[in-house]
Amino acid sequence: MGGFFSYDGLFSKYGGKLWDLIWLNILTLVCSIPIVTSSAAVTAMHYVELKILRNEEYGITASFFRSFKMNLKQGLAIQIIFLPVGYLLATTLLMTWKTTSGSPDFMFYVAVVAAALAFCVWIWTLVLLSRYTNTVVRTIKQAIIACLVYPVRSLLMGALGVIPFVIFLFDIRAVLIIMMLGVSGPGILQAWLYNDVLKRLETAAEEREEALLEETSEETSEEDDQTDE
Repeated sequence: MGGFFSYDGLFSKYGGKLWDLIWLNILTLVCSIPIVTSSAAVTAMHYVELKILRNEEYGITASFFRSFKMNLKQGLAIQIIFLPVGYLLATTLLMTWKTTSGSPDFMFYVAVVAAALAFCVWIWTLVLLSRYTNTVVRTIKQAIIACLVYPVRSLLMGALGVIPFVIFLFDIRAVLIIMMLGVSGPGILQAWLYNDVLKRLETAAEEREEALLEETSEETSEEDDQTDE
């Protein structure tokens, strides 16, 4: 029992991270209250959660707000793009469901697939935004590519993002769980899914940088040789 509560025990090892996730969840929800800033808030959440997953040094509050401020402008642009798309797809789903009297038709399933794809692209967009500096359009394009290249991971990431709110629809008592871990809980599992993908991208970027440095070094050496001649 003493080992469980000791400095190196399970409680000390995972209890602290659980509290970090709860606090991160609160920060994300509070910063998402103005719905237009929710993309920036979720981006900041992913930034911190990857640090937690990789056991990198982090301070929850400082890291969260650093990422939130840094990506606020692009987060607003992303929200302006995805919010109308989400509203349109949600409206289409409701209308097709009502017009078919609860018997889904072809258009309903098309809307479901489109909504799932849009949600997965949104998640990937924010994940990539949390790690890389790029234009909004290029980030969204890369997110679409990620969805197509990693369809299973993308669907799992989307399902994880939706499950807590589906549970809430069926049982309002789940609101306490959502307030504590409804966003950051699924988020850490999403981070586990996309961590390998980002590592591959980072490795590829490092290899390209090393190749460029070697090429530059060779060109410099050739120029020096020509100068000596």
